Amino acid sequence: MSFKAITNSACFRTLETEAAKYYGSVDLFDELETIAVDAPHGRQWIETGTATIQRSRSNGTHGYTREACEELLECIRKGTEPASKDTIDAMGW
Repeated sequence: MSFKAITNSACFRTLETEAAKYYGSVDLFDELETIAVDAPHGRQWIETGTATIQRSRSNGTHGYTREACEELLECIRKGTEPASKDTIDAMGW
């Protein structure tokens, strides 16, 4: 699946829209076959207690892109909270 096909897919666009509601951002790491969602500076995702949540989007044939987006959506829909001291230290804020 090409970069353009992924970024134009409905599941990826939905993920970007949902992340933007929390002022977060979505990164697509093609070389790592990973999708990552970053919380805004100074915040962390409630679901994981981390500033970044990422999922693999490939099973060798890029078959997991939709599943990765769906898993990330479930996590980020719980929102963000102020970052913990551990997260602040880990991110170097």
